[in-house]
Amino acid sequence: RVVFTQDPSISPQVREQATNYIDAVKARPDSWRFCWDQFLQRACLEVKFWCLQVLPASLPQLPAEARAELRVGLLTWLRDVAAVGREEVAIRNKIALVYAGLVKSDYPSSWPTAWTDLIALLDKGPHLIDMFLRVLTTFDQEVISEEVFRTPEEKQRAHTIKHAMREGDVARLAECWFVILGSCQVSAPQLVSE
Repeated sequence: RVVFTQDPSISPQVREQATNYIDAVKARPDSWRFCWDQFLQRACLEVKFWCLQVLPASLPQLPAEARAELRVGLLTWLRDVAAVGREEVAIRNKIALVYAGLVKSDYPSSWPTAWTDLIALLDKGPHLIDMFLRVLTTFDQEVISEEVFRTPEEKQRAHTIKHAMREGDVARLAECWFVILGSCQVSAPQLVSE
């Protein structure tokens, strides 16, 4: 149905039905689980993209247990699927947005290992290095960058995250960048040229 809302050749009635359906999905209390499950099961790019688009918006309302479950699923997907590089750039960018959103919600209080969990996947190959770099870029845009307008609450949250990262994760991340720059210069130059 997501595809129907995007296809200009679909009649207005079918488009309205599709729009009503996706609005109903977004309104469900378990919309995050439904969308994550559909993302894992579907092959259609538009459906996968839409499912991943719903997740970041739902994160602030999710109970801690649901976010923890989503984190486990996301890390498993990164390890098992992203490592083989089968996804389109748009999907990889949305996954990075979900990861950054979870870090924003849960680091450091309920997910102090957010960065080390991601770093631990780097030995899975260049596709995970690509995801690592996408997550860092997205995290900078969504949380750290001062060029983006943020509410006082968002600024306070960013301050808390940055302070926690200075305790050790910044050094680990910098070390990863250095290793990536050195090791990928020849083997995967597209990763270090951006």
